[in-house]
Amino acid sequence: MSKVVKEDLDQLNASLTVLIDKGSYADSFDSALKNYKHRSHIKGFRKGKAPEGYLKKAYGPAILADVINDLLQEEINNFLREDKDTNYLGHPIASPQQAPISFDPTQAGDFEFKFDIGKAPVFDIKGLGTDNVVERFVPNITDEEVEKDLAGIRRRMGKLEDVEEGPIREDDLLTLHAEELENGAHKHGGIHHHFSLRLDEELDPDFKKDMLQRKVGEKFIFNPFAINKEANDGYVRRYYLGLEEEPDGEIGTEFEGRIERIRRAELPPMDQAMFDSYFGEGVVTSVEEAKERIREELGQYFTRRAGSLFSQSLRKRLLDLNREQLELPEEFLKRWLATTDEKNTPEEVEKTFDRFAESLRWSLIRNKLIRDNNLEVTEEEVRGDFARRINESVGYQLDETVIQSTIDRLMQDEKQLERVAEDLLEEKVYRTIEGAVGVKETPVAFKELSEKEMALYEKRPG
Repeated sequence: MSKVVKEDLDQLNASLTVLIDKGSYADSFDSALKNYKHRSHIKGFRKGKAPEGYLKKAYGPAILADVINDLLQEEINNFLREDKDTNYLGHPIASPQQAPISFDPTQAGDFEFKFDIGKAPVFDIKGLGTDNVVERFVPNITDEEVEKDLAGIRRRMGKLEDVEEGPIREDDLLTLHAEELENGAHKHGGIHHHFSLRLDEELDPDFKKDMLQRKVGEKFIFNPFAINKEANDGYVRRYYLGLEEEPDGEIGTEFEGRIERIRRAELPPMDQAMFDSYFGEGVVTSVEEAKERIREELGQYFTRRAGSLFSQSLRKRLLDLNREQLELPEEFLKRWLATTDEKNTPEEVEKTFDRFAESLRWSLIRNKLIRDNNLEVTEEEVRGDFARRINESVGYQLDETVIQSTIDRLMQDEKQLERVAEDLLEEKVYRTIEGAVGVKETPVAFKELSEKEMALYEKRPG
């Protein structure tokens, strides 16, 4: 009879020894050999007439290896499923102490396989309780932000016209060509890319001042990573330099820019036609009503962003408070990661491990919250969320029959179903954390919110 024996090596590592006796696989091997004999065309023999001795010698090792592997996986999976006392990490991998295995059926007896596996730490979550106060930002929409958004609406609704003469103005839309330089000359095989840039307040003041003195066709030297105060390196690489993936080598910071095109919006008057076109017919009838509507929409947008920031702050806080007790079996996990994908070289695993480990620690905290609070997502909740997404995607309320038939179709898509259920469960996790800590609400403007977001995301591992 086959069995699995576990030995705890320490708090985070265990070894599994799988013993498969001959009686557990003999019948399965004989059956597999007979099936192979009857269905295979073997050169020199009529179908199904090859001698058993020949088959055992020529094909027996491969057939036996398949039989043993199936039995091995079944034993391991059954053991892991039935062992409720341990939370395992990863999947068993062959132990360095594993002796060589021969699958010669003429000499096969009992088999012994040794595996290593990681264990999750046992812990209680620190940082919960109303004495743990977390800051949540609420909207303080200023008149300046409302005016800025209204100006942006007018600009977006205006007709763009090319400007051939004269210097650039504030809010003009530029088409620039950037070409990488090396030692002052165009770099052979270097980056060159066209991109659009609006001269607004997000740009570096010195760069903006310089551009406001230029015209179509002029060239200039610039550092693409320094022209936009709000853009991180990933944004610059993707949108300013046209790089979809991480480059193999270093990217230079010296580029030659050329102004290919200047476009300027002819602003529409703030009349009823503009209000109806943007807000909907009759929704807004004056500038003051337009501003009030904008203030309301900005508040909703702010609340969504602030909610996401609050969730990420809760996540970071719990990780920081629990990281020390969430020690991981790092050596095992690195070996295991190397087996999951041929691209996972030792160098690649080492490079990405900190981010993986942080994600794993959060999964441990999250799963404990789910277990301890019996969190689950019902079919009714999934259908309700699908309905919300459908209405948001079309921008108006659909007929209920259309909505329900669309939901029925979406419920058959396993990937979408899993993604929505996972999103809903994640929301419940964060609501559970929020309900278990103290919350201090702090009004801030959009600019401050952006600064808080950048400060949080810059501190992420990896």
